[in-house]
Amino acid sequence: MPETARSSHRTIARAQLRDAPSLTLAAGRRGKGDVIRYELPQGPVVVKDYAERSMLWRWLGRLQLAREERAYRRLGEVSGVPRWIGRIDRDAIAVEAIEGQPLAAHHDRVVLFSQLQEIVAQFHARGLAHWDLRSERNLLVRNDGRLVVVDFGSAFDLRRWPASLRRRLQAPDRSALLKWKLRWEIAPLSDEERRSLQRFERWRRFWVFNRPRGARRVD
Repeated sequence: MPETARSSHRTIARAQLRDAPSLTLAAGRRGKGDVIRYELPQGPVVVKDYAERSMLWRWLGRLQLAREERAYRRLGEVSGVPRWIGRIDRDAIAVEAIEGQPLAAHHDRVVLFSQLQEIVAQFHARGLAHWDLRSERNLLVRNDGRLVVVDFGSAFDLRRWPASLRRRLQAPDRSALLKWKLRWEIAPLSDEERRSLQRFERWRRFWVFNRPRGARRVD
C-alpha cells in the first residue's frame, strides 16, 4: 500500500469497540497504552489505547501515537509490518491483527534472520529506526512463515537528520541484528561485528530506560 494511502482517517469509531469481542494483549503499565485485539465485522484489529490513562500519560501517549502513525505511513509498502488501519481518536490507533505465532514457535532461524535483515534494511532506507528489535515480543511469524515486526512506539523518523547522525541513531537496530545472529547461531560474528556489538553494549549501560538485569518485563 503506498504511503499516501495510510491516512489518519478514522475508519473505526470508539463506539464500535465497546460492543466488540476483545482480548487484552498487554495491559498498559507505567504510562503505556493498553494493547487490545478486537473482533470487528470488517475483520480483527489491534488497538493501542491510552484513553484509560491519567491526563499526563494521555498527553504523552498522543505524542507516541503520532510517532507510530508516521512510521506506519512511511512503511506502507513493507510487507513485514502490520497494515495501518487508522485513528480511533486522539488516544488510540488501530492496525492489522497478525494471524500467526510467537517467534519461539518458529524453528527455521536462518530464514527468519534473512527476513529480519531485509525488514531492517527497508526501515533504514526510509529513514526510520525501530529501536526495540531486541524484544522477542516485537517479532511475530505469520501463518505463512513470514516475519512481522510490531510495536513502533520507540520508532524515530530520521529523514531530516544528517546522514552521519542518522546512521548512528540506527545503530541499535544493527546491534539487535547482531544479537539475533549470535543467539540463533546463524554464523560466527566477524571481528568487526563483535567489536561493534561490544561497543554498543558499553554504550547501552547508560541508557536510562534499561531494566536491571534479571528484571521481569510485565508490560
